[in-house]
Amino acid sequence: MKCVACMDTRPTDPWHDSWIEQLAEFDEALRLGRHPTDGARADPAYLQAQQFLLRLQSIWPRAPKKIGPYTLVRSLGQGAIGPSYLVEDPQDQQPRVLKLLWPDLSTHAPTREQFLRDARTAQHLQHAGIVAVREVRDQGPLCVVVSDYCEGVSLAQWRRKKPQPIAWDIAAQLVVQLADILEVAHQHGVCHGNLKPTNIFLSGAGEITPANVHTAAARISDFALANAVQQSRVPSHGALAWPLPQFLPPELLRHPARAAEPASDLYSLGVLWYDLLTGRCPVKGATREECRASTRHAVPPPRQYRPEVPAAVEALVLRCLKRRASERPKSAEQLAEALRALLPVAVPKETPVWWKRWLGWK
Repeated sequence: MKCVACMDTRPTDPWHDSWIEQLAEFDEALRLGRHPTDGARADPAYLQAQQFLLRLQSIWPRAPKKIGPYTLVRSLGQGAIGPSYLVEDPQDQQPRVLKLLWPDLSTHAPTREQFLRDARTAQHLQHAGIVAVREVRDQGPLCVVVSDYCEGVSLAQWRRKKPQPIAWDIAAQLVVQLADILEVAHQHGVCHGNLKPTNIFLSGAGEITPANVHTAAARISDFALANAVQQSRVPSHGALAWPLPQFLPPELLRHPARAAEPASDLYSLGVLWYDLLTGRCPVKGATREECRASTRHAVPPPRQYRPEVPAAVEALVLRCLKRRASERPKSAEQLAEALRALLPVAVPKETPVWWKRWLGWK
């Protein structure tokens, strides 16, 4: 009798996890009007699944849909604000990201007005590190925000593949870059209010590794877009639970109607920084209530997990994570300058050219 452990248990089911990604790409190509071929794979069951998708497309063709002038390419998921889509801009045929406010929130006049006002304010932010808002549409029942599409990966996607701690100086250089971006927005009176790894994007030449992540061009998206939803008391039946509440500062967890301030963004940056240094999130919990309870406890010092982290760097991380906003760094610029002084290599600060300063872009 053959030992069970020695038997070949390789899956023959075409919907096994190892095949899902390839089949999804095949189906997406069909939806966009292409007829892909996959000659490299000869598994009969896999080819049978492809034939099923071809038959389904032939009897149920899926033409691209539109929202206003924008052609929807695919869904990018759902969040606290509402659903997001990758779309094609009819003016230049470039990819953009289209975000919709949840219908039950858009019908609430105060929330709708604040959302549109905040989105239009964010539209005036012009900086290489800020994902540009291209258009804000108030069209019938729809509240639409269209922004640039980032070709790189989000920090959340990158951390899922590279969850290990990274060198303290590499992490610090990335944090300096993000702090510089935040300072530009804060100088224009705009706070992010929902900074987290899913709205930080990294792009660069070649693969981004833990050793070179600081050289990637970092960009932050969705400035101020979540503020109206965060402060609204309207129960959104369509919305998901608030994504990644671990990155919300204690004051916004305690008082959702409170407006975000620069210190709020610095707390969120501190959570992200702590995770890069230690591979651990300093706030435990999956819900806002659990995270709020977790913020009442002291955060373990990063050097408890990474003794090589300089004490001065540890002090800055913990200062960003102070429960009271008044005890955090006074500004993102102050944090960036303090970090620059501790780094073994110089991190240049972009100096705005005269015409950008004249236009108020910096």
